[in-house]
Amino acid sequence: VDDDPQALALYQSIVAQALPGYPIRLADNGSVALAMLDQEIPALMILDLVMPEIDGFAVLAQMRANSRTCHVPVLVISGQVLSAEDLKRLDHAQVVFQSKDILSEKETAAGVYRLLRGDDRLPQPTSLLVKQTIAYLQQNYAERLTRQQVAKAVGVSEDYLGRIFLQELGLSPMEYLNRYRIKEAKVLL
Repeated sequence: VDDDPQALALYQSIVAQALPGYPIRLADNGSVALAMLDQEIPALMILDLVMPEIDGFAVLAQMRANSRTCHVPVLVISGQVLSAEDLKRLDHAQVVFQSKDILSEKETAAGVYRLLRGDDRLPQPTSLLVKQTIAYLQQNYAERLTRQQVAKAVGVSEDYLGRIFLQELGLSPMEYLNRYRIKEAKVLL
């Protein structure tokens, strides 16, 4: 679910490669997605947050409020810089957040596969720590940050944070930070 046709085409390609044989449904906004959810329950949803009419937060809230869709894993891929309020709205079981243009297609495909399989999915409170880390990195990327500062900001040890971040996103917090800085530098250029 994304209002950007290029992003939809990219996600369709990624899912087709990662999960051959799975049917893929596309929605270009939240209204279409919710109408589709009335008809069938997906095995997984990839969702953007910023869309006209009904945004991704509203789609996610309605999914979690519905007993038929409350357990569907959701991969949120968005360019949104996360605020404290956004973190609260994303704090649901089986919701993984990825920033747009940070992970490669292969890494995103691996994340889709991991989320669908669910074997090593992080519990909700642990997944929230990863989202809090992403928010912290997004908001402070221009500062000189150490592993210790990042871990302290979310209240866990460096090693634990590295382990859970790697498990949920497939890269370390510092690698994410470097990629985020490069993404922001490209925007400035």
